Amino acid sequence: MDPIGATGSVGTSCGPFHFSIAPVPGGTLTHAQAAYTSLYDTVASGWTRSEEAVHLTVTVPPNTTADIRLPDGTAHAVGPGTHE
Repeated sequence: MDPIGATGSVGTSCGPFHFSIAPVPGGTLTHAQAAYTSLYDTVASGWTRSEEAVHLTVTVPPNTTADIRLPDGTAHAVGPGTHE
């Protein structure tokens, strides 16, 4: 896995067409964002935190998929595109 700071990690251990994204909001940070340039295009992850909630945005390149693991432990399998 390639750590990308407070946004969590982006890993390619599942193969070049599949990514794992696990954001880790916390501390005094109110937002974070990072990107990883893969062979297929840019994988991006970012979040903002308010008093009410954490808003996460993930961008998955064309012809790839990703597992997004949220801080509460839930996981979501997604395809290409921008997901909020």
